Amino acid sequence: FNPLQSKYITKLFLTQIKLKYNKFCYENNLLYF
Repeated sequence: FNPLQSKYITKLFLTQIKLKYNKFCYENNLLYF
């Protein structure tokens, strides 16, 4: 078990969530404006 690798995977995972969230917000904003 590698803590550094785990940290990297977590960061990657959070980045994916952030991108999905940003895309979601962007699409919603297009609906509102």
